[in-house]
Amino acid sequence: MPAPADAQSLYQERAERIRRAMALLPVDRLPVIYMGTAFSPRYTGMSIARFCADPQARVDATLAAMERLGDLDGINAVAAGRITPALSRMWLSRVAVPGRDLPEDSLWQVDEAEVMTISRITRRSSPRAGPPSCAAISPASSTRPSSRRTAPG
Repeated sequence: MPAPADAQSLYQERAERIRRAMALLPVDRLPVIYMGTAFSPRYTGMSIARFCADPQARVDATLAAMERLGDLDGINAVAAGRITPALSRMWLSRVAVPGRDLPEDSLWQVDEAEVMTISRITRRSSPRAGPPSCAAISPASSTRPSSRRTAPG
């Protein structure tokens, strides 16, 4: 690992490279962003089950994979914590977990199912919370001042 001062300048250099590339400005080289979530445990010899269950092991495997690959400019990964609940929240689906629902070295799997249907939405809404009827919005019941001008008469 570089010294803190070196790490800061390296961070600034890489962040600037990414900013320039996003702005379609010239860069010394294309930025490389790591997004090898499922790749990390396999590359570092860790079981997928451990990678999913142990947040610190997940970070360690990811950093080790990035270090071995070298010269990366950034990372696109799920924030800290166990990965399968985070994936469930992102995808709004149940995720089958290796070591619990699947064999130890299987990749997590999304149990795709329709989660939002009209019948579920209407079942959950209160009958009193429905839209107002047309009669409730008639001009006679309006409390707003009229925008029509009347001729003197």
